[in-house]
Amino acid sequence: MDFTELETYLAVADSLNLTKAADHLFISQSTVTHRLNRLEDELQYKLFTRKKGKRTVELTVRGEEFMSLAQRWIALHREIELLKHSYSKTLSVASIDSVNVMMLPTVLKEISKKEHGVNVKIQTGHTPEIYDLVKRREADIGFVSSDSYYEEIITQPVFKQKYVLIRPCARPQGRKKVHPSELDPSMELFQSWGYDYLKWHDYWWPSTVSPHIKIDSVTALCNFLDDEQYWAIVQLSSLKTILKNLSVQVYDIAEPPPEWVCYKIMHKYPDSKNAASIRSFNQIFDLFLSDTDLFMDNI
Repeated sequence: MDFTELETYLAVADSLNLTKAADHLFISQSTVTHRLNRLEDELQYKLFTRKKGKRTVELTVRGEEFMSLAQRWIALHREIELLKHSYSKTLSVASIDSVNVMMLPTVLKEISKKEHGVNVKIQTGHTPEIYDLVKRREADIGFVSSDSYYEEIITQPVFKQKYVLIRPCARPQGRKKVHPSELDPSMELFQSWGYDYLKWHDYWWPSTVSPHIKIDSVTALCNFLDDEQYWAIVQLSSLKTILKNLSVQVYDIAEPPPEWVCYKIMHKYPDSKNAASIRSFNQIFDLFLSDTDLFMDNI
């Protein structure tokens, strides 16, 4: 089946006018008619009804049914042509904010180096959004905070994180310890860290007491740590980012929440044109995890 014939059919189906279709394609009306005749001969049924001397046409029932097939064929043809002429590798990574801040910059800087030749797209979102992006293949790799079952998605736990409590402090005195019962929940800068964390949080502080502020990222948290009455609970690795910008007192938590687990997710059948980029990312990411001290409790 010829691409130009299908292209011509779709142009005529859109305008229902042979002259307009010819103008749109920059060809003569006789060429439009010739291409349609060849396509109908190949299909062995009529796509349009045409009245002698008229430039307008009407789609037949078969002609209407054929439209979706022609559109899919054209889209596939263009994708094949794009792949044939594309030499750069691409990779789309979607991540929750905490992982994006604490670890992805190192990995993505490495994979975007000239020797890897990968063009990287980074998206930050919440866990449900990231699952949807990977499911629709709009992201090749995702990093999320919960393990949800999707038939199309592979979920892999990649690391665990302890939590610490922090307070703004002009003169920190090394690690201290605090019990949840000692804390005023109305002074909390609250960030949800997932289902297990919320269960633990609700046990110690009833939902009838509202935190001072609810935030959705470590980046936002840094903007509000400006009073020594305020406190927040963060992952240990996020603390390194916070300490670069703020002076805080760090507390270990007595009767702490369960460790936070980060999951890497990928589609079971990823976009084939990005397979090499995905392999490169996984190799660099695994090397990063084996070499880094980001998750060590030594701050």
